Amino acid sequence: MFFDIERRDESVCAGDYHDHVLAVVGRDDLRDSGRGGFGFDGRGIDAHGCEVGAEFGAKGIVAEFSDHAHGRAEAGCRYVIIGHSERRQFFHETDDNVAKKTLSALQEGLTPIVCVGETEEERDGGLAEKVIRRQFCNGPGALTADEFSRILLAYEPVWAIGTGRMATPELAANAHRSLRECVAEQYSAGHAMAVRILYGGSVKPDNVQGLMARTDEIDGALVGGASLDAKSFASIVNFT
Repeated sequence: MFFDIERRDESVCAGDYHDHVLAVVGRDDLRDSGRGGFGFDGRGIDAHGCEVGAEFGAKGIVAEFSDHAHGRAEAGCRYVIIGHSERRQFFHETDDNVAKKTLSALQEGLTPIVCVGETEEERDGGLAEKVIRRQFCNGPGALTADEFSRILLAYEPVWAIGTGRMATPELAANAHRSLRECVAEQYSAGHAMAVRILYGGSVKPDNVQGLMARTDEIDGALVGGASLDAKSFASIVNFT
């Protein structure tokens, strides 16, 4: 599940590692006011509409991914998660794979949500910022400026997923700030201001308010297990 902090766009994600189904529900009463909307084209999502996305790449082969992307786009999908930590860990997906899959998704008219984030070992070793910069530069940072303006980013600290450890709002905001600095260096200050960066590291009802209070850097949330429980889902979405 992910939602946008300003528009309160929501989605639920369920499935296995091969094809995650993603539904995005938009509310017409909350519009963009700062960094642009999903897709960066200014379009709103109908209050009663539902947009669908998926997480692709069972084989980790770009050519096959392109075929999957084409089929999902024809089926009505609008968003796709690329570079998720589980794909990097279990399918050995590389930054180059992420870059190519992101481009394939864009060519099929899908909006990629590109994930970056460090492992526990990398965090504890003081390598977090270096890893994030590498994943960005070799992944979404390989896109043209126009292509980049059509994607979303998600910071996903792997060490905070299902481990009992949680990123503080300050730590999360610092990681998002580093990502924006990467965007500004690679593209422009305008791109850095416009890009939506979601936080995805064990977002739960008891920590969402603190995280979303950092509106200076955190634009929304990418929620995993907590989105499968209706009460948790509702609490996260209606965190104020």
